[in-house]
Amino acid sequence: GYGRYSSDAQKECSIEIQKNFIEKFCHTHDLKLDKFFADYAKSGSTTDGRDEFKKMREYLFNNDDITGVVVYKLDRLGRNTEDYLVFLNEALRRGKTVQSYAEMHSTEMTPTEMFQHTLTAAIAELELATISERTRNGILHKAKQGSGSLGGKPPLGYLRPDANKPLVIDAGKAEIVKMIFDLYVNQGKGYGEIAKILNSYGYLTQRNREFGKNSIRNILLNERYIGTEVYNRAEGKKLGKDGKYHYNSHRSKPDEQIIRHLGAHEAIISEDLFYRARDIMKKKSRHGGKKGNALFKGIIRCGICGAPMHLDTHTSKHKNGKTYITRKYRCNCYNDGKKHGKIDADIAEGLFLKLLKRGLFRRVKSKELLGDLDEFFKEFSTDYKKIILHKEKNDKYRFKIDRLTSAIEECNQLGAIKNLMAKIQVYEHGMEEEQKEIARLEKICERNYTVEELSYIIKHFEKLVKSNIKNQETRDFINSYIQQVIVGYDTLDIVFRDEVISKKVK
Repeated sequence: GYGRYSSDAQKECSIEIQKNFIEKFCHTHDLKLDKFFADYAKSGSTTDGRDEFKKMREYLFNNDDITGVVVYKLDRLGRNTEDYLVFLNEALRRGKTVQSYAEMHSTEMTPTEMFQHTLTAAIAELELATISERTRNGILHKAKQGSGSLGGKPPLGYLRPDANKPLVIDAGKAEIVKMIFDLYVNQGKGYGEIAKILNSYGYLTQRNREFGKNSIRNILLNERYIGTEVYNRAEGKKLGKDGKYHYNSHRSKPDEQIIRHLGAHEAIISEDLFYRARDIMKKKSRHGGKKGNALFKGIIRCGICGAPMHLDTHTSKHKNGKTYITRKYRCNCYNDGKKHGKIDADIAEGLFLKLLKRGLFRRVKSKELLGDLDEFFKEFSTDYKKIILHKEKNDKYRFKIDRLTSAIEECNQLGAIKNLMAKIQVYEHGMEEEQKEIARLEKICERNYTVEELSYIIKHFEKLVKSNIKNQETRDFINSYIQQVIVGYDTLDIVFRDEVISKKVK
C-alpha cells in the first residue's frame, strides 16, 4: 500500500484514513497487505523528495512475491502525468498491478482501465495546476488587502507567534541586525568582515548557519527591517547557464507588480539608516565597476594567509584630463592591520595569458585547433547545453502525445476523446516551439572558422580573452587550464593543470 498527502492542512486525506480504505480494499478482494509506505506533507508534482514512494517502488519491483500496489486514489501516486505513467508502465511490464479504492476494483489491467489511468493522471495534473494558480491568486489578493500574514519563515530578528498576525521583534536577535547595519554604515566594514566578526561571536543566521557575504547583503537589503512587507517581488524560474531552470530570489519583477505594505509591523532599523546602507551599496557598486572583468575570479588566493582575493578597480582623473584605471588583486583580509598579498592585475593576468598562449599554440596546427575548438564548445558552451535541455523537453512532449494517442484508440467516449485531443494539440504546439528553439540554437552553434580567422585569434589571443572574460564560455576555457593563482609578498605562483610556474613580481 502507498499513501500521501500534500500539506498538514489536508485532514480529509490523512494517512490514517487512506490506510484504512486500503486495508478495506484488500480485505474485500482477498489480498494480503504486506507493507504500507507513506509520504507525509509531500507534493505529488514530482517524485523528488518522496523517499517513501521510491522505497515502495523498489520494494514492489524487487520482490517477486508482491503482486501489486493499492492506493486510496490514483492521484496519491502523483499529479505529474509523465512520472505517473512511467511508474505505471514499469509496473505493468514487470507483471504488477496498480489498484485504487476510489477509481477501480478489478485485478486485471484491461484497455479500458489503462485509458482510465491515463485520463486520471491528466486530470490530476490539471487539478494541481489549477490549485497552484488558485493559491497564488489568493495570496496576491490577501497581500493587496494588507490583512494578516502570508506565512513564510520570518527574517532574523523577528518571530511569528500567530500565523494571522504581524511579525514581532525577537529582542536578542534584533541586536545582531542592528550590529550589522552599524558595522556597515557607521564603521565602513565590508560583507566579509562583518560575517567574520559575527561568526567570531558565535552568532548564527535564521537557518542556524554561519554568516557569509550573501547573508549579510540580504539582511542589508531586506525592507522588512523598516516595517515594510513586500509581496510578489521575486521572478519565477529562469533557464540557467548550466542548461537547467533555477529560481533566483535576487531577480525582481518590475516595480509596478510588487506589492508593498508600509508599517506592517514594528521596525528594527530606522529608515534613515536603512537607506544610507543602500546608498553605500550603490556607490560601492559604481566604484568597483569592472569587478566582472576579473580573469582570476574565484581561483586567486593570498599566499600569506590563504584567504581568497578580490579585484579592486579604481578610476582617477589626471590634471591633463586623461582618465586612468588601476586594477589590483587584494586579499579579502587586507585591512586587518597585517601584511597580505597584493598584485597589479594587469601584470598577473598578462603573464598568465602569455604562458597560456605559448603552451596552447606552439605545437598546434590549424586543423587540429579546429577540432579542439569544436570539442570545447560541445563540452562547455551554454548554447549546446540549452540544445540538450530543449531536446529533452521535446522528447517529453512526444512521450505524452504517444500515451494519449494510445488512450484514444482504446476509448469509445466522445467527450473524453475531445478532451484528450485538445491536450494533444497543446503538446504538439509545445513540440513545435521546442523544435524552433533547437533550430535557432543549432544555427548559433555553427562555427566554421577559416585558417585566417584562427591566425587572427592566435595573434590577438590576450586581447580577445580579456574583452570576453564576462562570457561563461571564456571562464570555462580559462578554468580548464588553471587550478589556482597564489600571490605572496613578491611572488606569483600560477598552478596549471600539469605544472606550477613561479615568478618574481614587484
